[in-house]
Amino acid sequence: MKRSIGTAASISVDTLMKRLLIGLIVLVGAFTTATSLVMAHSTSRSLSGRGYGIVNSSHTYVTACDNRADGWGVRTIYRLRSGVNGLVGDANGSAAGCGSRSVTTSSNPVVSYRVCAGPSGTGENSECTAWTAPYT
Repeated sequence: MKRSIGTAASISVDTLMKRLLIGLIVLVGAFTTATSLVMAHSTSRSLSGRGYGIVNSSHTYVTACDNRADGWGVRTIYRLRSGVNGLVGDANGSAAGCGSRSVTTSSNPVVSYRVCAGPSGTGENSECTAWTAPYT
């Protein structure tokens, strides 16, 4: 059905609808790409040279690494979308290797985390980074 709109350019309704549809598709695609880029990288936080924590790009895998042989342990404390908290520690202290594990699924991702340290074996967190979202 070809009807004209009373404008100087005289664009048909079909042409106008096609252009609007293409514009909407481009806009949705741009939004989807931007959202994916925000969530598609791993993030890490360092704690005063004592160690660091990492959340992977899918926000399902958490790592804790201890850098200093000082009798303190390093742990990454995380919060899932469901509100559940957990932690991953570096069990071997400052020896080579880190503590890492899969902690959730993509439907319930890690939404915030922080890295803490405290005297080994006490579970005490004497020093921590601020909570941060893994998207930043």
